Amino acid sequence: MRPVAAKLLSAVRDGTSLADAMRKQAGRFPEDYQNVVRAGEASGTLASALDELAELLAQRAAVEAKVWSALTYPAILFGLAAISVVVIVSVLVPSIVPIFEQSGKRPPELLRIVIWVRDNGAWLGLAGAGAVGLAGATFAWIRRDPRRLYTWDAYMLKVPVIGPLVLERETARFARTLGTLLKAGVPLLQGAVAATSVVASRVIAAKLDRAIGMIREGRSLANALSTEQVFPDVALRMIAVGEETARLDRMLLRTAGLFEQRIERGIDRLMTLLTPALTVAVAFIVGGLIMVVMNAILSVNDLAAG
Repeated sequence: MRPVAAKLLSAVRDGTSLADAMRKQAGRFPEDYQNVVRAGEASGTLASALDELAELLAQRAAVEAKVWSALTYPAILFGLAAISVVVIVSVLVPSIVPIFEQSGKRPPELLRIVIWVRDNGAWLGLAGAGAVGLAGATFAWIRRDPRRLYTWDAYMLKVPVIGPLVLERETARFARTLGTLLKAGVPLLQGAVAATSVVASRVIAAKLDRAIGMIREGRSLANALSTEQVFPDVALRMIAVGEETARLDRMLLRTAGLFEQRIERGIDRLMTLLTPALTVAVAFIVGGLIMVVMNAILSVNDLAAG
């Protein structure tokens, strides 16, 4: 960011406004950032506008950090499970197989499966890499067409557990961005357009675009959003109250806080269910391999007795 900051400083020294200097930085600063800064410069409250922008970024970072923190334990669990499987297959199994080969006896069926997996590990790895590559190519194919992306986003909104989290995330992002813009002095219509640009779901963004068209025709924000049924009912009611009391910016920020808390609780619940499920699955895989090895060792005793 140092070269970017240097260019901003140089442009401002040459008489360019900070918002225009940001706009010239080739997509470094999103539209909602620029609108907040432009409104602060126009109203002479740039310092408070930047403070609001910093709070907006901090809230977004907090939500993202919560997601990544929740994924840390499953990632560690899978990593340790993979190491355990590699040790069992590459160290324990090879030490047992020669005993059966020397005696001329067939290894137990489960051990034979493990041996087959070990012997064909390269092909299985290629098959797994091919599957991952195919999934990546499919996703890239989806991203190339806006219609396919729209269909994908519509499907994600219908997926249990994930769909509600996506809706709540988009509600929080739109509400916090628009609330921040309004608090900085940006007009409602301009702020709604900028807030829509931060919404990732194309289905929700399309509904917001239609709602913005209604706002241009003179309808209120709450009425337009209610007509399109963009967000959950509680968000729509809070926005309506904000408009009726002339405190729309505060109510939008409060709405964002409410849904950010919902997202955190939803992630916590998801991890509460996912963690024991992953633990059981890993225990089943690793424990199953250990049982195979133990049964093979017991079969060695039978061979010695025979």
